[in-house]
Amino acid sequence: MMISFKMKEPKYFILSLVVLFSYLGINIFIRLHGAFFYINTTPSQPLGIYQALKFDGRLETGDLVIFKPPQKIHPYVYGRGWMKEGELMLKNVGALPGDIYEVTDEAIMINGQHVGPIATVDRKGLPLPRLRGRFKVKEGEFLPISTHIPNSFDGRYFGAVSTKQIKAKAVLVYKFKNQKKTNTGN
Repeated sequence: MMISFKMKEPKYFILSLVVLFSYLGINIFIRLHGAFFYINTTPSQPLGIYQALKFDGRLETGDLVIFKPPQKIHPYVYGRGWMKEGELMLKNVGALPGDIYEVTDEAIMINGQHVGPIATVDRKGLPLPRLRGRFKVKEGEFLPISTHIPNSFDGRYFGAVSTKQIKAKAVLVYKFKNQKKTNTGN
């Protein structure tokens, strides 16, 4: 006995094949290149979709990286609701091993160059961590910085971070429209 069927809606079958092969293609790309996509929902970088590229251990000043926030800042980023629990941070590499950064009551400077202001409270009026002094970035660390908004919650408040926390480098692929820049609160 032979079973046959007549396809009444070939467009749905074709659409299903397109979706299936797109899904398979994306997964093959991800496995081969170690890439994934990251949606940034915080104002410290442009809101949008970023392609996350495999981190090979090499960094340059200005690189955009996705990293796990250090444990010491969890009460701020997660506890104050700036990010969802477990969400990763997206910041530029502001300084590398051997670079000197200085944090005063007014500003952060890297290698003597002004980078941005320092806030004492977040946008809800709650106190921010107070990091003051002159520091040298050690081997195996980087200083995360964002200059997209004036008072991003970044290395100016918590210092250098281990490169082991980096999950990927990032490239903006789609910027959401109608973005407002706000002050510290992530």
